[in-house]
Amino acid sequence: MWLFTTAGFFSIVRDRNDASRHHLRARCREDLENLRALVPDLPPPVASHPGSDYTWRILCPASLLPQVLTTLGSRIGYANFKSEVATTPGQQDKLPAYHKIWAAMAAWGADHCG
Repeated sequence: MWLFTTAGFFSIVRDRNDASRHHLRARCREDLENLRALVPDLPPPVASHPGSDYTWRILCPASLLPQVLTTLGSRIGYANFKSEVATTPGQQDKLPAYHKIWAAMAAWGADHCG
């Protein structure tokens, strides 16, 4: 699952070898530190294995995942995500990428749903 949030961009997957935990993955450590500031019970980020497309990850007990998602959801107090990112310290540099993702999905929707 990809999550685009005002705390950062995350990819969440279940651990292949241990169904009792998930990998909260990020391209930059700062995003995971932002997440830990919101959910202090999370363990600290660790570097991913060499060659991984996500440089950092938190090995999250599955029991904490609902708290992570609820916490991120409770922070949605804005009417436009991209406008909020534009004013969020430490996240503005992601805005051009988010615009590209938005445009790609808008084009997909026009081609397939519309």
